Amino acid sequence: MFLKSLYSFIILSFLNQAMAGSCCGGGGSSTELMIGDTKSVWRTSYIDQTILADTDQSGKIQYRPDNQLESLRTVSLSFSQRINSFWQWGANIPIIDKTRKVDNNWQSLSGLGDVKLNLGYEFLPEFNRSTFISQGFIFAQMSLPTAPSIYTTKRTDSLDTRGTGHFLYTFGSLLKKRQSFGQMILNLSLTFRPGQEFKDSFLSDESIQTESSLDHLVSLSQDIDITEKITGNLTISRNYTRNKITSVFSNSNQESLSHPLSIGVNYSTDNYSYALSYTDEMLIPASYGHTLGRSFTIGIIKRINL
Repeated sequence: MFLKSLYSFIILSFLNQAMAGSCCGGGGSSTELMIGDTKSVWRTSYIDQTILADTDQSGKIQYRPDNQLESLRTVSLSFSQRINSFWQWGANIPIIDKTRKVDNNWQSLSGLGDVKLNLGYEFLPEFNRSTFISQGFIFAQMSLPTAPSIYTTKRTDSLDTRGTGHFLYTFGSLLKKRQSFGQMILNLSLTFRPGQEFKDSFLSDESIQTESSLDHLVSLSQDIDITEKITGNLTISRNYTRNKITSVFSNSNQESLSHPLSIGVNYSTDNYSYALSYTDEMLIPASYGHTLGRSFTIGIIKRINL
């Protein structure tokens, strides 16, 4: 049961990481919380994402020509460590390989993405008597601008822009409802991005000042127990950015909204869990002001018991 519960949280984590691969996203939080009598959890994931289209502020989809497609392959290493019965902390370190067409030739460049640190508290333990919520967490996360962004890169082709260039502060809650055939998980989070001034950018001879933004993510995930070891998963999310980072180039505040849909399957053993998921941002047409893509994720989770 533990591994099936853990899988649900990992799928949500994989989904958010995949959506944060683009250089110009607003939020991009990744929630990684562990459940059960465990001392620590170690995770490795591989995400293969292709950016295929863009939507304008009216929601019209503009498919990219072949020479503007982007491919992002991310190897993510993360862990969660228990502090005591209710508190835990963790970190996520992504290595991103970005591929795009430069001077009519496909070129790739790899490097560190934005590192994330997180802290979680189980305010509603599994042994609670609630008939509506089986378990509840609150969490906080800080994303560090450890990767080059469009404001710090020295390359005119922006091939190395793997991060937002900003500190991101995320606060949220995860609520789980256990069912006879599986479980449902609701993820709610707010991400604050402070405005920042950038100098010495190839984009402008003058300094560039970005505006702050308060963004939100709502994600609902449903697990279905297929067999004792195999679990299916369906996740739908709403990812809203109040003020895009790139709004500074249009001299106006631009919003962004996307509704990624993810399906996945998980196979569990006594000490490991293996996850495979597919995420598509183009199936639900209500998005606007956002880059749209598809991604596949493979993950391996290792737990160490108390």
